[in-house]
Amino acid sequence: MNIKKTKNADIRYGKKDLLKDTDFEARNIGHRISIVLPQDVLMAYREKAAKEGIGYQTLINQILRSHIAESKTLTERLARLERVVFSQEKSKRRATEG
Repeated sequence: MNIKKTKNADIRYGKKDLLKDTDFEARNIGHRISIVLPQDVLMAYREKAAKEGIGYQTLINQILRSHIAESKTLTERLARLERVVFSQEKSKRRATEG
């Protein structure tokens, strides 16, 4: 076994980095949880994942991440829409008062 520590604090085994900076990013750190899914839902994800050539847990993670991204986008869009609507209402009130 040829494990050595290099100057830049990488841990290597031969030519392969065992620990990279990206290994410690939040998206790369997993937590084991228990979740109960209906059998039909689980089977659907397993079948879809098999067709795409990926693991079903990877597929579920991708779907959850895309939902988070969409939720942020929708929240931002809603906030922007509210600002526009409230701004127009203020303008209308000023016009009728003045």
